[in-house]
Amino acid sequence: MFHYLNIWSILTGIANARPIIKRIPNKALYDIGDEVKLTCRAENTTNGYEIKWYKINSNREPIEMEKAKTKWIGEIQHETLSLKSLSAQDMGIYMCKIFFIEYSASMLANIKLKVPLKPDIQILNEENNFHPKEGKGFSLSYNVSSYPVSDIKWWRSEDGKEYELITQCLATKTCEVHGGKENITKTSFEIDDLRFPQDNFFYKCNASNDYGKDSETFQLEVYVKPEISMQTIYRFKEGMIINCSLKRSNPPEVKFTWYSCNTPNCGEKSQNLSEKSFLRLDSQPKSVMKYQCKVKNAAGSASEIIEVFKSAGNSSIPNPNSSDQRHTLILIVVPTGLISMIIVVVAGFVLYRRKKMYGGFYLFSYPPLPDYIKSINRNGNIQEQLQQLPFIPEWEFPRERISFDSELGSGQFGIVWLAEAIGISAFHPRDMLREREGGRRFSLFNRTTKRNSYVFCTEVTQVAVKTMKENFDRNDLADLQSELKILIHVGENENIVNILGACTKGKSSNLWIIMEYCPNGNLREFLQNNQSRYSVEEESFDPDISQVFGPRNIIYVAWQIAKGMTFLTSRKIIHRDLAARNILLGRGYVAKVSDFGLARDVHKHQQYLKTSTGLVPFKWMALESIRNSLFTEKSDVWSFGILLWEIFSLGETPYPDMYFNDVHQYLLQGKRMEPPIHCPGDM
Repeated sequence: MFHYLNIWSILTGIANARPIIKRIPNKALYDIGDEVKLTCRAENTTNGYEIKWYKINSNREPIEMEKAKTKWIGEIQHETLSLKSLSAQDMGIYMCKIFFIEYSASMLANIKLKVPLKPDIQILNEENNFHPKEGKGFSLSYNVSSYPVSDIKWWRSEDGKEYELITQCLATKTCEVHGGKENITKTSFEIDDLRFPQDNFFYKCNASNDYGKDSETFQLEVYVKPEISMQTIYRFKEGMIINCSLKRSNPPEVKFTWYSCNTPNCGEKSQNLSEKSFLRLDSQPKSVMKYQCKVKNAAGSASEIIEVFKSAGNSSIPNPNSSDQRHTLILIVVPTGLISMIIVVVAGFVLYRRKKMYGGFYLFSYPPLPDYIKSINRNGNIQEQLQQLPFIPEWEFPRERISFDSELGSGQFGIVWLAEAIGISAFHPRDMLREREGGRRFSLFNRTTKRNSYVFCTEVTQVAVKTMKENFDRNDLADLQSELKILIHVGENENIVNILGACTKGKSSNLWIIMEYCPNGNLREFLQNNQSRYSVEEESFDPDISQVFGPRNIIYVAWQIAKGMTFLTSRKIIHRDLAARNILLGRGYVAKVSDFGLARDVHKHQQYLKTSTGLVPFKWMALESIRNSLFTEKSDVWSFGILLWEIFSLGETPYPDMYFNDVHQYLLQGKRMEPPIHCPGDM
């Protein structure tokens, strides 16, 4: 809730002089603790008017204020009422009344204040335990909603009991620089190049203001895959024990597997001998035998191959000097050599193809996932290539775990629904694909376990689901399928609406795209509905714009949109319809670019030639787009400029009082819109 200061006049008797109220400072909104001076005088007269200040009580009765002070400037009387350190008791209507014989006139001033709000910390990652891998970076986003702005303090602990202060971010200052690896701001927490066990800590974030406090705690535990430390060459002894010792591992819970190697490289198809940390040998090898110890934990796996030689003196080695032995040896060696040569040639060709395709051999591990968008041939038919982009099965999410709530909106061929998804907070296809790169092939248990880990999660998350309309045609379905593939392959960014999953099984027309839900609606409606809460004099900055906001806030929103469009441009995406209505406000009022999946992607020379029919946003289009239906990243820059006009006009329609048919001629004449009224001189 917000409170403003309004002024109006009431006259009685014969019309004469009017009272004039001047307020210092002259602000649209007042903070708790502000000092306000209300000065009243009679307008355009030097007659001896009597001036009094009153406050209107709850029964609408005027109560005279005794603490007003009188000051004469020349022959004009000024009556000043000082309200020091504003509080809730000072809210209300104040009346200045002037008297002269039977004439009286009054003027009212309504003082309202911002409602205080105790701190509320929201960690956007929505987890309490994080397990990044050693050598990687870690980042976390958070938001503190409060009024007045809170002081933020960050603490660190090795055991979760005794915490030490590492930095603080006072309400009016940036976060203090400290000597640790943590990079902390008022909205983010980051650490680069994590190490085990040095970077294993509990962290606590405290926020406090005069009206309360809040606290959030999380644990950062760096995971490292096992490292084996053991001897690799042994001489056989009956009943010998070979230990597979670990140098380090986190988490410490590991699975041991011993294999008898039937192939030179010891694959998993070899015989499984034991699942203990040691191997007992009771049988003498004929000459030499290889064994493999494989150790696996949640961070990865490692293996070591050992050789066990026959003990000396137990048996003699055959002497191949006789003619029979020599003949037998030839019959064995020659065919074996020919087969080996063929195998080497075929393997060399296969390895050459894999090296050329993936940059490595990846015989026993998964190759990196290709960047299909980069591989699109700009000289070919873009739509056909988009149709051929693969749907990656890891993005499939069960339909039965989604329940629809209400319709959020509809477009040319699709409907967007508000829905609830069970377990999707634990469904991370991109992470699973990244972890699979370099992982072992043929590990069905590990692959199935990771893919289905969300099945055991019962958390319910609000999502947005896009479906087909009932009266769709084949082209509409092809567009939705292309949109799904673009959303999957374009990648993830904080300032775009990201895909969470998809439901593709069943009829092709029953396609669902599951996306992030942005609870604060689109930017245009937000600005239009909250114009009264905008104050050009508001100098403080808080990403939370649920209360009063000023120029710095909307500049920050514009910066977030620019970051999202920079990412899309780097992925060769042309938006074509960049406007405030297509910018959604997510949790914490983070600006996210939406509807880019319909952007038709790249075209030859990074251009897009519009040939399809439909509604065209003329007022947001560049000249070359209107005249030649030509769309490039430069035309998106033009649309971004129109979007900035929308932002700084607080949601007004561009080229006001002008029909869209007249916009083209207006631009050809070299004319441009005037800067909006709320646009600051310096940005």
